[in-house]
Amino acid sequence: MKAILALALATISVTLVSATAPICPPNQGEDEVILLPNPDDCSSYYACNRGTSFLMKCNEGLEFNAELKVCDWPEKAHCHVSPRPSTEPSSTKSSKFE
Repeated sequence: MKAILALALATISVTLVSATAPICPPNQGEDEVILLPNPDDCSSYYACNRGTSFLMKCNEGLEFNAELKVCDWPEKAHCHVSPRPSTEPSSTKSSKFE
């Protein structure tokens, strides 16, 4: 029963993370870990292992340096979050006359 619960929680966690997680390289070695920047948050990054991405957090005050693949001081990390397109519906005025 514990194994089923653990599997369910792992599936939920991976599903939640994979909504914004980058796609891990398909030709990754079995014991290889690839670090990728989080496009939504400079203070975190993704660790890809066996095709699955895991969200990792830098220590407080640090940001992920994509060039060096380490958590670094913000002035050295040169991280910039990509703005997301707005999902709010645009309002349109009716030109209907009464």
